[in-house]
Amino acid sequence: MKKTKKVTKPSTAGRPGSGKATKPGVARAHGGRPGAHEAGRIAMVSELKAGLSAYLARVKSGEEVIVTERGTPVAKLVPIPRTADHEMERLRDLERRGLIKLGTGKIPPEFWDMPRPEDPGDGVLKALLEEREEEW
Repeated sequence: MKKTKKVTKPSTAGRPGSGKATKPGVARAHGGRPGAHEAGRIAMVSELKAGLSAYLARVKSGEEVIVTERGTPVAKLVPIPRTADHEMERLRDLERRGLIKLGTGKIPPEFWDMPRPEDPGDGVLKALLEEREEEW
């Protein structure tokens, strides 16, 4: 008599799109809906590697992408807020320390109607020309 080996199908529990989860957070991450990872909210590492540009385009447009590895969320790609400007942060830090005062960024319309200061003897022009001649 011939011996046969019983072959069992591997479990799909915990895989994105399977509708099953081994950990409580996994099902909530994509609502437990089959195929939800295709909507752009969940990306397996292999999918992310294959379509990085497409996922980055989604993130740039404001979406968040949860990266999973073997069905377990391991990272979240989130857009950087448009207000996150490193130069502006540096200026705000200087203002907090009392070293500068930030303006509003708007010049009032009446500014252009104000009288210009006089420069007898063209002192500003002379200083500018002297500075240009000095090679610093």
